[in-house]
Amino acid sequence: MAATTEGLGTGSLREYQEWVREFDRQRGWDLVPPSATCAHLMEEIGEVARAVLRLARYKPADGPESSEAEALKQQLAEELADAVTFLAKLAYTFDIDLEAALWANRRKCEARYPLASQGRAEVAAYLDHEIQMLAGFRCELESRWPEREFDGGLQDAGEGQAGVAEGSGSSAAAGPS
Repeated sequence: MAATTEGLGTGSLREYQEWVREFDRQRGWDLVPPSATCAHLMEEIGEVARAVLRLARYKPADGPESSEAEALKQQLAEELADAVTFLAKLAYTFDIDLEAALWANRRKCEARYPLASQGRAEVAAYLDHEIQMLAGFRCELESRWPEREFDGGLQDAGEGQAGVAEGSGSSAAAGPS
């Protein structure tokens, strides 16, 4: 399969995987060991995580707030595409048809959760648990700094982000690990 942009955006995952294989072969990148490809995939997943944390306002982002969300979504789309490309590379390296594997996964998921209500019940239980944990964290925050006034939400994103990172010394210490 020739590495071109012909039919860009209209093919299947199988066609994309074959394009990645040919693109890599032409550049000699198909000779890169799978361990290095896996490490590169993890790097891309870290970039996905960074974009998600910024979109979720866990980490501050640069730029004006109104255009920031769209720019972050675009960044997330690019990082997701990079990650899928490395997944396709790992799949072709081991002669795995990624599209077929995804359809097999769909069948597995449908067998495991045949009723949509089962999934909704699990989500509800998870969210209840998260709400309880977050409420406990909020109480702890307010008990540690009783002199600080909290508005009950992040109305002002800049203030909320500054409060999260205040005194942390590093971005890694800004939240739970």
